[in-house]
Amino acid sequence: MKLPVARFRSGRLVAGLLFVLVALALFLPAPQETEASWTDSESVAARFTAAVVPAPVIQSCSAGSLLNKSITVKWTMPPSSGYGPSQVSTSGGKDLLSLGIGVGLLAGGSTSGPDGTGVYTTQYSQGLLSGLLGLGGPFYLGIYGTTASGWDSPLSVVKATPALLGLTSKCELVSGS
Repeated sequence: MKLPVARFRSGRLVAGLLFVLVALALFLPAPQETEASWTDSESVAARFTAAVVPAPVIQSCSAGSLLNKSITVKWTMPPSSGYGPSQVSTSGGKDLLSLGIGVGLLAGGSTSGPDGTGVYTTQYSQGLLSGLLGLGGPFYLGIYGTTASGWDSPLSVVKATPALLGLTSKCELVSGS
C-alpha cells in the first residue's frame, strides 16, 4: 500500500517547523532581568473614623389627657451638629418599631423656636392625635437631624401616655440624649 504524497509532505513540513522552534528555544539568549519588581517594599497605613451626627437633645416632654390630646417636646440642637433647624424632622406613631425603620404614622406637628436659651418646642395637637390616641395607650415621637451631605442623626425618642380617667399623663425619654 502506498501512502499519498501530499500526506507525506505535510508531515515533513510539520516536523521541520518543530525542529526550527526547538532550535530557536535552545539557542536564543534567555530573557534579560530588569529592575522592575512585582512587589514594593514600602507600605502605607491609615486610620479612618466615621463622623458621628449627634441627635437632638430632648430637654423635656409632656402629654395631655384623653380630652386634651397633645404632646409637647422641648429640645435643643447639639453644638456643631452639622444641621440647622430646617433640617430637623419629627415623626410619630403608635409603636417604636415604626419610628426605628423611618415609617412614622404622623409627620410634622408644629415646631417653634428657638427661645432665648436655644430651646425649640415641637407640639402635636389634639387634631393630629385624636384618631391615634382615641383609646389611650402610648404614642412615640422621634426627632432627628439631617446634615447637608445627607447623613441622619440617631433618633431621640419620647414615649407619651395620655392620662386615662383622672390618672396623670406620662412622658418619658426612650432613646437619645
